[in-house]
Amino acid sequence: MFTIAVSLLAIAALYAAEGLQGSYAVLNFTDADFKDRIVQKPTLCLFYVNWCGYCKALMPQYIKAAESLVNDPTVALARVECDSNHNTCGQGQNQTAYNSARTEDAIVKWVKENTLPTFTLVKTEEELDKLITGRKFALIGRFTSEESPALKVLKDSFDLGQTQAIRVALIDPNLARPSLVLKHIKDNFIEKFEEEDITKWTKEAISKFEQVHATNIIEDENPVETRVRLEKKGPVAFLFCDYAADGAKTNTCDELIKPLKDVAIKYRGKASFVIVDNKKFGVMKKSLGLPDAIPSFAVEVQKEKDASSGSTSRFKFVNGVGEDSVPTDGTSASPAQHAKADALKSYTPYNRIHYALQNTEAPNAITGDKISTFIDGILNGKIKTSIRAEKADLEGPIVHLDGSNFESVVLDPTKNVLVRFLVSSCVACAKKQPLFTRIAKDLDEIKSDKYSGDSSNKLNGGVTPQVKDTANKLVIAEIDVQDNDLPSDFFFPFDEFPTQLLFKARKEGDALKGKNKEVIRLGQFDSYEKMKRFLKDELAGLYEGEFPLVVNSKVIEDEDEIEFIEQSMKDGSFYNKRKQVKKDAPKKEEAIKKDDAKPKNPNEKEL
Repeated sequence: MFTIAVSLLAIAALYAAEGLQGSYAVLNFTDADFKDRIVQKPTLCLFYVNWCGYCKALMPQYIKAAESLVNDPTVALARVECDSNHNTCGQGQNQTAYNSARTEDAIVKWVKENTLPTFTLVKTEEELDKLITGRKFALIGRFTSEESPALKVLKDSFDLGQTQAIRVALIDPNLARPSLVLKHIKDNFIEKFEEEDITKWTKEAISKFEQVHATNIIEDENPVETRVRLEKKGPVAFLFCDYAADGAKTNTCDELIKPLKDVAIKYRGKASFVIVDNKKFGVMKKSLGLPDAIPSFAVEVQKEKDASSGSTSRFKFVNGVGEDSVPTDGTSASPAQHAKADALKSYTPYNRIHYALQNTEAPNAITGDKISTFIDGILNGKIKTSIRAEKADLEGPIVHLDGSNFESVVLDPTKNVLVRFLVSSCVACAKKQPLFTRIAKDLDEIKSDKYSGDSSNKLNGGVTPQVKDTANKLVIAEIDVQDNDLPSDFFFPFDEFPTQLLFKARKEGDALKGKNKEVIRLGQFDSYEKMKRFLKDELAGLYEGEFPLVVNSKVIEDEDEIEFIEQSMKDGSFYNKRKQVKKDAPKKEEAIKKDDAKPKNPNEKEL
């Protein structure tokens, strides 16, 4: 927590564009002066580099915000160019990350809310009311004296993090005992700190109380940004309703606000609630599995990143766990290798669990009581998840999976299932489609007795029953994870598309029940032969029959040689090696001549 004498450093962005304009209102800090200047007052600081264009849109808004606040002596806006100031970037005292919209109004609002006085002491209710008027939240403590041990704990708690609440302590000698509340000033709603025994007041408990309760009872700002911010706290509930053209809520929406607020208060700290303008953000309903009916209501829960390694999971990633490198060709990678990927920081619907309260009798089907019962059922495990499922096609060489059939196909203990995970907007997915389709078609020919025996890519000399059985137990499938939900115990940990996972069958003779399925990741193959080789190696020993498709080792060797030469030519190492060989040749020749001129040892035998 910062005081007025210590800076508040906020990392507003990591990128900026070359040639961004300057302003008299924005301070420019460097390695030489950063430490001295940053402590002079609370400062919002933008860190940027010149080689990225992400901040072309941000910088004009940032400058306007700085100009709006330039006459405020209590705060400053600054920036640091990181390529020239490596020692400074990322430093600062009591950092608080900027987490609002990238507009002038949002920046100004955030700065004002996050530079509130750390702590204010008052002695009358009139002083208190005057101080908190116009604020959003107030953390109010009442104490018998300034020497109260509970007041000391409260003061000490303020260095654990910044919230939007103004902190006030009222001294009243006539009080029976200290108390602490969080007041929602606009709603005139009070939440109490429940720990009555002041000897058990701790910095951690008070900080958690403030962080949880200094938030809106119902959020109604940008739901896309709000969803990412709130999901870390637990379930997030969304109510979609229509707003009028002027932005006001319609009667149907208005009628639901009060009962929704009552539900939100009832489940405070257990779930967050967001009201969504359907006309602006109705597209979100698809990611939640909701129909077009209005109003509509759904709850979303973020999966744990270790969901696939829990004791109840039916999936087990078995290869590469704990390694740092991410293989790219014919090998596998673990969830741990991708946990830090930027893609996982953005919204990924397939790594969420959804519960949709279906509205079949719009507009009166959704009521406060139904919402309350629905939330209670989710929290107590009595409501089944709603599976988003685009229609699947189970015919043809490639099995197109959806949210409804993923488990039945992939978890079949007798089948090896190679699944290609993709999203519809993925360009790389389309480029690699022919390779995936080819292996599926070749296997399908063997399964359907269309194999002619004359292709070097298939098993020569005919198909035995054992080989056909092996082919039938290898399923080639794909799923669009943007439009389909995955099982609740399966966290998809990878950051690139397409990603191919092999769900291995259990060995014949093993008990098929009570075991999870091993999951192997394939690299980004550019070669049909290498993909076949990987599958052949992974499936070895699982069945009696030979692998259905022939692997041409000579082709793989040629591909490796070509790849090596292309890469060497690309990075210059191929030419550099040739140049070094020519440079070293005279030296080697001279060394040989000198060696030949040396006197021979008469005892040395000729070989």
